[in-house]
Amino acid sequence: MEREEGIFAEFSGRIWVSGTLVAQWLRGVDEEADNTLDIRLLPDAASIKMLPYFESYPVKQIDLENETEVLKMAVESSVMTKLLHKEIKIVKAEGKFLLGNYIVGVDCNAPWARARVVKAKIPKPLNLTGTPDQVGC
Repeated sequence: MEREEGIFAEFSGRIWVSGTLVAQWLRGVDEEADNTLDIRLLPDAASIKMLPYFESYPVKQIDLENETEVLKMAVESSVMTKLLHKEIKIVKAEGKFLLGNYIVGVDCNAPWARARVVKAKIPKPLNLTGTPDQVGC
C-alpha cells in the first residue's frame, strides 16, 4: 500500500514476539518537566528477524495501539500507579507478547511499526529506574 507520506503494509493474524516493554516519561521542550508517557515494545534480535519489514528497514521498536492495557498486563497495579504519578520515571518488562493488527511502514526514510498486544507473558522481575533511556529517534 502506498500513502502520500510513504509506504505501509497491514498484516492479519497474530505472532508471538519476545522483547522489552518500555514505559517512560519523556522530557518536555524546557527539559524541566516530564511531559509525555511513552510506551513501546522493543523486540529482541530474533523477533526482529521474524517480523515483516520493508527491505533495509528492519523494525526495532513497535508503537502500541493499546498502551495502557499492555502496561496493565505487564506490571503490578502499584507499579503502574507509581509510574503514572511520576514517582518512578521508567518501567521495563521483558517477556513475550502476542501481537495482532501489525502494521509496518516507512515514512521519510524512517521505519515504523504499530500493533495491538493481545496477551503478555512476563516471567522476569521488573527493572525500575529513575532515568529514561534513549528510545526512538
